Amino acid sequence: MPEIGTVAVVGAGPAGSLCAYHLARAGLPVLLLERARLPRRKACGGGLTPKAAGLLPFPFRPVVEGEVTEALLCLPGEVTLEIRWERTVCFLVERERLDAYLTEQARRAGARLREGEAVICVEESPEAVTLTTASGATHQVQLVIGADGAHSVVARSLGHLPPRHFALAAALVPPAEWAGRKGTILIDLGALSYGYGWVFPKSDHLNAGVVSGTVHCLRPVWENFLKRSGLLGQPQLWLQAYPLSLAGEKKEFGRGRIMLIGDAAGLVDPLTGEGLYAAFKLAELAAQAVVEAGPGRLAGQRYNQLVKESLLREYHFARRLANLFYRFLPFIARYFALRPEKARYFWEFLFFGGYSELFREVGARYWEKLFAG
Repeated sequence: MPEIGTVAVVGAGPAGSLCAYHLARAGLPVLLLERARLPRRKACGGGLTPKAAGLLPFPFRPVVEGEVTEALLCLPGEVTLEIRWERTVCFLVERERLDAYLTEQARRAGARLREGEAVICVEESPEAVTLTTASGATHQVQLVIGADGAHSVVARSLGHLPPRHFALAAALVPPAEWAGRKGTILIDLGALSYGYGWVFPKSDHLNAGVVSGTVHCLRPVWENFLKRSGLLGQPQLWLQAYPLSLAGEKKEFGRGRIMLIGDAAGLVDPLTGEGLYAAFKLAELAAQAVVEAGPGRLAGQRYNQLVKESLLREYHFARRLANLFYRFLPFIARYFALRPEKARYFWEFLFFGGYSELFREVGARYWEKLFAG
């Protein structure tokens, strides 16, 4: 018999842990299954934007390693702009610490955490969903929320294909010139044609990587980026590639007794490659759907509706902007080089704003303000 009323969240990453937290706080029985033992390393830029941080219902500063107030923006044409802000525009976190912290919040809220349980099979029936783990254990629950990453076992049970895009990141020993730049990030738009390279400083290393919407073999691109940034040859602590499911590849996020959030849902920002904002937002929407419709087959329908009305619409505009931005990047680079204050304004929007808000203003004041003159 299924565990009556129980919701199983598969994956204790940011989306899964936050969703489990919301559900437990609402009084629902929650089983949180994680294949690894926490804490575990996760390759990621580790930039927590204010718009993403604003979705966390508890303090997050215990895991903040730095606050960004300056950016080096490298543009095609060998132009580098130094952009400064009077407020924090991004929080720097280490995913190993962030994920463990969010999981602990879920556990304290009442979620039952089971580490070292890798789900390998998902079988849905009219009455329940049966999850089988690598150890042979089974769990019968009323509803499953898949938060098990871009290569999600839960997503595959719905017939979803794995992602086609990737990023490559490494932890590097910082050179001396980065010693006093704990609040500075580097974004290199000239490193590749559709994507960018980044350097985010952490407490004891630099996180340096590249993300692309078109290139699959990233190692040569990454090495070229390090050469451009003066970091080629710095000792590596680790190097890891990871998949990205850019928004636009999936349009169904719930069916029957199964729902998808986080990277499993395939809603990574198509312009920036950021995943934490969507992870937190989907966690919130999934929990809302379950609370409103109950832990059964109607929850997936409600969840699809909520995603369509909010994040899916938001990233529809983001895809349009990404296509325009990278297609006309040489022109935009020349424009920003002549008007650095516009680059500052645009990048601040990415940290704080919403794409639908931008496009609502397109016909009125926004592009006039951004590209006037």
